[in-house]
Amino acid sequence: MGGITHLMKPDYRGNPIDAAGFLLITEWGDERCDFVFRSSGMTPTILNFYDPRFGLKGEFLDVLMSRKTSAADLLAEPSGHQVGAEIS
Repeated sequence: MGGITHLMKPDYRGNPIDAAGFLLITEWGDERCDFVFRSSGMTPTILNFYDPRFGLKGEFLDVLMSRKTSAADLLAEPSGHQVGAEIS
């Protein structure tokens, strides 16, 4: 009773806390921005920090940044003025 049944070959990655590593659940590719947008409505930006001058080289250097739209942004007119705001 119990235990893990893998439906596919398990992919374990390095883990500084556990020598057995950790089981990778999802290996993201180009679809990750679409997934974030469909799931949250937020538009993600990928920042890549590959820079050998600082020792940053190899895989997994991407940072995914997403920003929620504020209520003020939602109420703003294309002219930049807020709906209902007085213009002086």
